[in-house]
Amino acid sequence: MGRYATALGRELGTLGVDARLTPTIGGALPALLGRATRWRGLDVHSFLASYPLYVPTRPGALVHATAQTFASMLWLQPGAVVTVHDLFPDDHATGTRAIVTRLVDSAARLALRRAAAVLTGSQATAAICRARGLIGTCGVTATSYGVDHRLFRRQSVPASYGASIGLPAETPTLLYVGTEAPRKRVDVLIRLLARLRHGNAPDLVLVKVGAPTDPARREELRALATALDVADAVLWLDGVGEQELAWLYNRATVYVSAAEREGFGLPVLEAMACGCAVAVSDLLAHREVVGETGLLVVQGGLDGWEMSVGALLRDPDRRRFLGERAEERAAPFTWRRTAQTTLRVYERLWQA
Repeated sequence: MGRYATALGRELGTLGVDARLTPTIGGALPALLGRATRWRGLDVHSFLASYPLYVPTRPGALVHATAQTFASMLWLQPGAVVTVHDLFPDDHATGTRAIVTRLVDSAARLALRRAAAVLTGSQATAAICRARGLIGTCGVTATSYGVDHRLFRRQSVPASYGASIGLPAETPTLLYVGTEAPRKRVDVLIRLLARLRHGNAPDLVLVKVGAPTDPARREELRALATALDVADAVLWLDGVGEQELAWLYNRATVYVSAAEREGFGLPVLEAMACGCAVAVSDLLAHREVVGETGLLVVQGGLDGWEMSVGALLRDPDRRRFLGERAEERAAPFTWRRTAQTTLRVYERLWQA
């Protein structure tokens, strides 16, 4: 979401729009209040960053809330444009946090009806919004996300990089970039790794990129890897810079995502732009991104994953062919195109 806001703001600027990024809190809370709430286990700063009630604006400025949770501000500031990345609850939360998150997510979704216009990253998410009546006063528009092709492209990976993260040069790898929320089904990827390593790919490694959002969930996944005797074959990379991420896409044998729900799939697109063959769950959002340039695996069990990914690992020519087609498919996905579609929505509102 941060990459979306930054890239969109930059490209809108090149189109002549005076676009300025504004923090959702609009200023730090008093230090004493912050310390008091953290002592009680509630980080008010983080909460209001995700669910703001008010955002400072300039007179005459059009407000664009760049994430669906920011729709909470519409209770006090109706008439903003809102980007909906997905409408799924924070399903990795547990206990009291789960209850609070579902309540505020429900309130934010309800507030979406007060939006001037709704933008989504995919036609699949747009269809969900229309089905639920979350279209704002001027409708919903799918914009698709973009890729910084100057960074995410085919490129050589420094020989020293693999060694620096404990990954020998010839090691075959499955790569996944994203959260560990249950709907992302990282557990399926670990089970797939176990099957393949205990079959015809004994040296296979799963590289998982992204910091844990729930330490308990990370421990569950580690325990699963240990139980399946693949703990040493999972490489957890929590903090990765963008250049390193591009190297990992280029370094991967296959990019995989077993998500059971998805709003778009930006890492899938970035992997494709780097010429990496991808194997992802068969979702409407994934179909929009991948088309026929990757493997779409039907959900419902590990057999399909094992057969599809296993065959791809054994066939370098097939991987090369899919990688080339994926690169071509990703080429039109640019942040400039995202900004142009977004600007047309702004213009409709300005002229209304």
